[in-house]
Amino acid sequence: MLIGHSDGASIALRYAATVGAGAGAGVPSGPAVVALVLLAPHVLVEDCTVAGIAAAGEAYRNGLLRVGLVRHHDDADALFGAWHDSWLDPAFRSWDIRDGLERIDTPVLLIQGQDDQYGTMAQLDEIEARVRGPVRRLELAACGHSPHLERAGPPSGPSWPSSTHCPTRADPVVSNAWRGRSVHPVGPVVTVAAAGSDAGMR
Repeated sequence: MLIGHSDGASIALRYAATVGAGAGAGVPSGPAVVALVLLAPHVLVEDCTVAGIAAAGEAYRNGLLRVGLVRHHDDADALFGAWHDSWLDPAFRSWDIRDGLERIDTPVLLIQGQDDQYGTMAQLDEIEARVRGPVRRLELAACGHSPHLERAGPPSGPSWPSSTHCPTRADPVVSNAWRGRSVHPVGPVVTVAAAGSDAGMR
């Protein structure tokens, strides 16, 4: 099972669609993915993505964001610069990883804050329209880009999809059957992390 947030969710998707799916010649083989939990995933660049990252750059230059990143990274300036400058490069506007998502046939849990400054529900729509496995969506009101921080807490039992909380690996919806298909991992649960604007906000 792969759990990823933001760019980490995008990395998890790419792995599941290529290496984990045995995509073919030239693609290294790796362990199959039995489930995906994706928080605020990106599959294409939206206008709000660019605007949000530009705003994060201002916050970093003003020192607020940098304070958090320095706690967790040896060279926060280089790390943040690489992330920020890559996303804002005009050539990066064409970045799109939707191709190949149809190779994903495992259960997918999509979690997105309705006030996410880096992406809209269009990201979830694109994923749901393409993957072949069962999909569950959790859209959180009054929540931004980091639902695991902003809405951490237990789900509300059978009515969990309408909960305002973000699940953890131990929660029933993550570990129990979706549409009759078990998502108990046969191997390790892997959290995919990618450095970005929230990397120091834990």
